Parts: sequence; structure tokens; C-alpha cells
Amino acid sequence: MSDNKKLKVKKELCTKCGTCSAVYPDVFEFAPDGSAKVKDDANLEGKDLNEISSVCPSNAIVVE
Repeated sequence: MSDNKKLKVKKELCTKCGTCSAVYPDVFEFAPDGSAKVKDDANLEGKDLNEISSVCPSNAIVVE
């Protein structure tokens, strides 16, 4: 569960591979520079944020 935690994409680590948006299209989208970003309207309530962050091969998705 999210428990008021949120996801963040560290742009300096993002390789722009698209894995996150392919697996979780309701959570991630591409920023204008091609890197991933969390959608402004992403509903993370009840989701396992650690599981979501683990799909990134470059560990660019972090739980805050």
C-alpha cells in the first residue's frame, strides 16, 4: 500500500527504456525529454510501490 508515500523518477538514472510505462501505463508516462515520469493523476492508493519501483532496470524509480 502507498501509505502516503509516493514514487519519483530520478531522471539522471532513467535510460528511457519504457519498461515502467509498458508495465504500469496507468502510473507512468514520458516527459518531453523522453525520460519517464509519474503521471500527475496517477492513483497509487492500494498499490505496492516497492513492486512498481522494482520494474526499472536502472533503479531510477524510488519510493519516497
